[in-house]
Amino acid sequence: MSEQPLLQVHNLKTYFYTEDGVMPSVDGVDFDLHEGETLAIVGESGCGKSVTSLSIMGLVQCPPGKIEAGEILYHSKDLLKISKKEMRSIRGNEISMIFQEPMTSLNPVFTVGRQIMESFIIHQKLNKKEARTKAIEMIRMVGIPDPEKVVDKYPHELSGGMRQRAALIRTLAMKPELLYLDEPFSALDYQSRLNAADDIGKIIQKEGKTAVLVTHDIGEAISLSSRVLVLSKRPATIVKEFVLPFQNTGLSSLEIRNLPEFSTYFNLIWKELNTT
Repeated sequence: MSEQPLLQVHNLKTYFYTEDGVMPSVDGVDFDLHEGETLAIVGESGCGKSVTSLSIMGLVQCPPGKIEAGEILYHSKDLLKISKKEMRSIRGNEISMIFQEPMTSLNPVFTVGRQIMESFIIHQKLNKKEARTKAIEMIRMVGIPDPEKVVDKYPHELSGGMRQRAALIRTLAMKPELLYLDEPFSALDYQSRLNAADDIGKIIQKEGKTAVLVTHDIGEAISLSSRVLVLSKRPATIVKEFVLPFQNTGLSSLEIRNLPEFSTYFNLIWKELNTT
């Protein structure tokens, strides 16, 4: 882990201006993120988790939302002070986000394979044949059966879990330095969520990616991250940080869930969420 954080967020405040008055959504969030680390941000629904993500990505709709204060330092550059054009470039090439509904990342009129191949061709300079081979290889690696057939299917022909995996492959093909996952498994049923989280966790580890996971699911946070930040009820502030001992153990998400320490951390975080 590098000494200089890849991302530093200082005193972030995002408010919404409505007919009913000013509504603070994020009110003084501070954290940093080092290269190769996966950080989880946990909080109940509606507490401001996603607004924190959108603020960092420069995607808060204004009006009614507005970032009122703070710094968002990426490679020591304040993202709040750069042009919209530069922010779009960073967001498209260096920081990528996966949302809870993968159809926001996948175009329904093109096959999954074509969309993944396009990313490999543009960002990794592969030719068409190489890109197709790489796409099939990645589809197989994330646990999707029959990758040679799946590569020619459209997003609506896949299950929710498969679409989420395909969206991750497409995003990873862009070679982002920072991966932002905002409730990426919440639209899936319980078993699909466990399997998708396990597969995606393995890919993030294998690729050595730096990631932020935003979730309301304590189990996901513990099994996929090295640190967990607990947010208060709206407006969001960080009330507790938990440093977890599972990074670099080589254990998968499902294996971590079976450790006795998992239950210990689960109970500690659950208690913190229910006392904030």
